[in-house]
Amino acid sequence: MNGGEGKLGFVSCVALVVGACVGSAIFSLSGLTIFFAGASAILSWIIAAVVFSLYGMLVAELAVRYPDSGGIFIFPKRAFAGRSGAFAGFISGWGYIMSNIVAIGFSAMYIGRYFIAGISRMLSIPIEDVICNGGHFSSSVSALAVAIGLILLVRGGKRSQTVQNVLVILLLATIAVFCTAAFTGGHFHSGSFNDFFGAGILGGTGFLSAVPIALVAYGGAIVVPFLASEISKPHRNIPRSLLYGLLVVAVIYVALVVSILGTLPLDAVRGSETSRLIPLFASIIEGHLSNCSWLVPIVALSGIIALFTTVIMLLRVNARAVQAMAAEGCLPSVFYKENKAGVPYLSMLLMSAVTVIMCFFPEITSRLILMGAVLNVVSMTITSVSLLVSRKRYSSYNGYKAPLGAALPIIVIAIFWLCYMPDIIGGSGEIWLFSAIVYASGLICRFLMRGKDRRMIGGVVVHGKGHGHLHGMPTANLELHPGEEFPEQGVWAVNVYVCGAKYKGMTNVGLRPSDDDSITPTIETYIIGFNQDIYGAAMSLEFVKYIRETRTFASLDELKLQIDKDMTYVI
Repeated sequence: MNGGEGKLGFVSCVALVVGACVGSAIFSLSGLTIFFAGASAILSWIIAAVVFSLYGMLVAELAVRYPDSGGIFIFPKRAFAGRSGAFAGFISGWGYIMSNIVAIGFSAMYIGRYFIAGISRMLSIPIEDVICNGGHFSSSVSALAVAIGLILLVRGGKRSQTVQNVLVILLLATIAVFCTAAFTGGHFHSGSFNDFFGAGILGGTGFLSAVPIALVAYGGAIVVPFLASEISKPHRNIPRSLLYGLLVVAVIYVALVVSILGTLPLDAVRGSETSRLIPLFASIIEGHLSNCSWLVPIVALSGIIALFTTVIMLLRVNARAVQAMAAEGCLPSVFYKENKAGVPYLSMLLMSAVTVIMCFFPEITSRLILMGAVLNVVSMTITSVSLLVSRKRYSSYNGYKAPLGAALPIIVIAIFWLCYMPDIIGGSGEIWLFSAIVYASGLICRFLMRGKDRRMIGGVVVHGKGHGHLHGMPTANLELHPGEEFPEQGVWAVNVYVCGAKYKGMTNVGLRPSDDDSITPTIETYIIGFNQDIYGAAMSLEFVKYIRETRTFASLDELKLQIDKDMTYVI
């Protein structure tokens, strides 16, 4: 995808942040934070917003430094470089993808629950029966939502972006209606605020214990830097959209938490699991909004839209992470492929298939969502360290820089470990077992791929001398990403990954002996069956076979004859 055509602008990026964040977390975890902290849960959501903004600025700088999609893998891969970079990127990317798959399944599962809950309320069926015994119908609704999201994403282009933007606008409108109803008509009661710090079950420090829960709700914000190659003017739009998007999200979260506190008695939150799982519905069913039955379909629609946008955003960023790992030889190359809309459709199809399966096993999905603490903190730590390494190795970089200098990554790492440590240390053995299984399966996959894939390098296509055009064989000149090791000189048969497709090609690495003015080593690739303008595009090369060393030819005819011989090793 080149130029600005079809790329995401500032408004679309803000919509991505809002859509990715305002999903299952606020519609389910808001009640849990109130359960732990009472009214001081408001502080939990504000603190979490500040903490994640720090992490967001850190990731934004990495995205500007390395503007390729699949950032959770790309950032450490490029920053550390070499084998250590490939390993760090794989561990970070694999853990992130696995935890995201569970998050997608969890969000999709709640789409069915909100749909059924809305219908049940309008038909006067006890909501507890629906939530606990929704059965296959609820799972089928969730699976249908995933299928619709997949179709929307695979179509790509401006149309899908427009649909996503409209969904976010509808989401904001429905939330605004709920909050307006809560603050008007005498529905709002201040009793929950009387004991601001002591009303939660964890007492005066409950708001601190609730911060890790609230942090989960902001995690979707990094969808923007992780889709860097899809964003126009990334050096400007990524940092700005992250901060503005997180500000919008924080306002929404605080407004909803305050509305719930004012319309749902704390006794109901403490005494009913349903009130903690779906607090907005509980405010209508057993709270002070009981005379506003017209809010039921609005809340149901709001929840469905929020969860649906979360599903499609996470599917999108997960598919790009899988694609990036496939392009670097860490996963099967088939997952690198894109359709005509520039969408990694096979990666998305894989993610969607796994999500649909998880929708039909809600008990397992609900347990797995609580086990991602180790995976999350490891990925965040590797990403933060990547910025430290990148700044030290590539000090000449003069683009966007996050504030606080070298202190920022250290502060972020310390905060996240403090937040997640209670879950990691105090959690059950299932957390460690789940983490061990995830990383072990990843290492097995990586070991198997090492036997199939060759040396990989990546970079950006830049202008060259234009001699290839004169010889009738136009070549793509590759400028390596910072930290990439220059390959062995010679002529190679390669697989070329560019513009979402895989091609065969022939690469000359080193000087051009037949060009007298060539003094700088180059990496020039002739791509078979390819004729597009790809200047500025990302490209990866997989070295398949060494053909010969470079040498000088006496004439153009002799060069062409040798090229014809070399091509027999490629085709």
